[in-house]
Amino acid sequence: MDKLHPFLKSKVGEGRSIETLSDTELRSLIHEVNDELGRRDQEKEDLVNSRHDRFRSVLRALSDGLCTLDSEGRCVTINAVAEQYLGGNADALIGQKILAFFKLSANSENSPDTFHMLWTSIKIRLALRFEQAVLVRPDGSSLAVSCVFNPLIENNEVVGCVFVFRDVTATRRAEAELRKLNDALMLARDEAIEASKSKSTFLANMSHELRTPLNAIIGYAELVSEDAADIDAQEGTFIAQDINKIHSAAGHLLDIINDILDVSKIEAGKMDVFAETFDVYEMIYAVSTTVEGLIEQNRNQLEVQCSDVIGSMHTDKMKLRQSLLNLLSNAAKFTHDGTISLRVWREFGPSGDWIHFEVKDSGIGIPEDRIGHLFESFTQADQSTTRKFGGTGLGLTITYQFCHMIGGEVLVSSEEGVGSTFTIAVPATIGLEEVITTEALGVGLDEDTSIPEQPFSIGTSQHLVLSIDDDLQAADLISRFLPEEEFYVVHAANGEEGLTLARRLRPDVITLDVMMPGIDGWSVLSRLKADPDLSSIPVIMLTITGERQRSFTLGATDYLTKPIQRSRLIDMLRRYSSSEGRVMIVEDDDETRNILQRVLEGRGWRTILARNGREALELLETHIPNVMLLDLMMPELDGFGVLEQLRKDERYLELPVIVLTAMELSVDELQRLNAHVTEVLQKGSTSTTNLVNLVRSVLGKG
Repeated sequence: MDKLHPFLKSKVGEGRSIETLSDTELRSLIHEVNDELGRRDQEKEDLVNSRHDRFRSVLRALSDGLCTLDSEGRCVTINAVAEQYLGGNADALIGQKILAFFKLSANSENSPDTFHMLWTSIKIRLALRFEQAVLVRPDGSSLAVSCVFNPLIENNEVVGCVFVFRDVTATRRAEAELRKLNDALMLARDEAIEASKSKSTFLANMSHELRTPLNAIIGYAELVSEDAADIDAQEGTFIAQDINKIHSAAGHLLDIINDILDVSKIEAGKMDVFAETFDVYEMIYAVSTTVEGLIEQNRNQLEVQCSDVIGSMHTDKMKLRQSLLNLLSNAAKFTHDGTISLRVWREFGPSGDWIHFEVKDSGIGIPEDRIGHLFESFTQADQSTTRKFGGTGLGLTITYQFCHMIGGEVLVSSEEGVGSTFTIAVPATIGLEEVITTEALGVGLDEDTSIPEQPFSIGTSQHLVLSIDDDLQAADLISRFLPEEEFYVVHAANGEEGLTLARRLRPDVITLDVMMPGIDGWSVLSRLKADPDLSSIPVIMLTITGERQRSFTLGATDYLTKPIQRSRLIDMLRRYSSSEGRVMIVEDDDETRNILQRVLEGRGWRTILARNGREALELLETHIPNVMLLDLMMPELDGFGVLEQLRKDERYLELPVIVLTAMELSVDELQRLNAHVTEVLQKGSTSTTNLVNLVRSVLGKG
């Protein structure tokens, strides 16, 4: 009885067995069992139908076509979307090998081989996906589809497949349109690049055309003002005052042209970053000195707070300097009888080593609703500001762009009627130094070029200057700018003539214009530096574009931007015509060695480079310098070892040695050095200016 099914047990009764039932009870029990079995079969059928209904609902709700296939690849179920895609009804499609209607791509064929390949892949349990399939309907029409196949597996065998496919005609059409649009955009981009190149060329030519007459106006105004001052003193006239107004107006026009050209170069992506190491305090001193006159125009006072031990930084000095001048100029323009402060401090934090420059004024301030537009081109606080104070509204735009180019930012706070504060924050060391490499445009000189002999005589105290410039007025100004007792100027009207005169005359200094017909200044510079007989002659580029980095990359000694300032030209020529001699730099650190080389060669000296003490001693056998810059801590042979070897050789007993070291020297080490060296300088606390002055004094040029 215990083995009876619970249902039977409940019907037979507790404590009884089937054998004890009467015939009537037994027939009744059989009837009840049959009813129970029928009820349970009905429940199973209802459950299956319910599941089928839900499955059909899912199929109907799908936006993709879906079929299930049996183990032979024949259609078992199909939804309405699949019927629509296939162009038939379920009765006609069920039982067919649906995969035979599909091609794998637009270029393939739908054939029994295609079906066999697909079904074989599915049967070895590879889920397949085809994005480029094509459905070919029985009526011959086609539809672009993407397909997904997933096998149905029971007992580790493939018993069928779920096949889903989607109409991608609209997607393909959109992709085609996108490709057409992309092609149009590429064409537009190419046209924009060409337009930008044309714009850059136009700006370069236009700036040349504008600056050339300005060069003459400013230059001749400087010359005439000196004579006019004497006339005014004798006759009581005011000619010099009028000429100075012309000079000032021309200078103002030049500033506007420079600003417009800078903005255009930034927009065209033609502005480059040129990083160098310099002393921050010295740069601040130079900036404050430059802006003094402008500060005093409106009876303002300038307060500068900068520690003289703030140290150095490695970034684009010219862009940082110009940014500070722009901010100080703005402060001076919008402040009257007030105070302008320039505060500089260094800050070490999680983001690294940063230097901050704060320019604060007590001027008119900026309306709150205009602060967000300050850095837009040709924008000032409002139109009345432009009418009252003048200006193009480009200074802050250039400052903003320059600071971002060197990895920094510009912050501004202001209260109308109270004043404004602009803060520049830049990393002390720029993250990436961009270097332009320019291919030399020619080597050697044209031996066939003949230049008529020019009779001239040079005094014993004069230096010969070769001026290569197609602008006769500019050449005349250079000749008249320079003191006759110091300089004798020979003029070449074009590049070929200049190259020939340089070879024949061997001038002390060459001034070279960039924009000339025929061979331009860059080509001439490349040829000069490629000729061993001419490469050591200092070359000063006269450029309207301020292409400082390109000048140095091609080997120029220095550069001046037209219009040329008389005082700067004279100072530069004196510097390069008087510097001579060779300096050996013995330094294992590449950056330090390169900086020293650029500083010294920029002052007109030739340099000999050695990466360690052993290499320095080897070079001394063939290259004896006039002075040696010597690091102490070096591989292979340190500075102390070099000094010991030098003092053992009579040839080098009189060789001046300047030690440049980062070591903290002990008393004993200082005593060892003092007997053998000219001077000991500490790295990091010695400016390049001090170093240059020391080298000059050692060479007797101080």
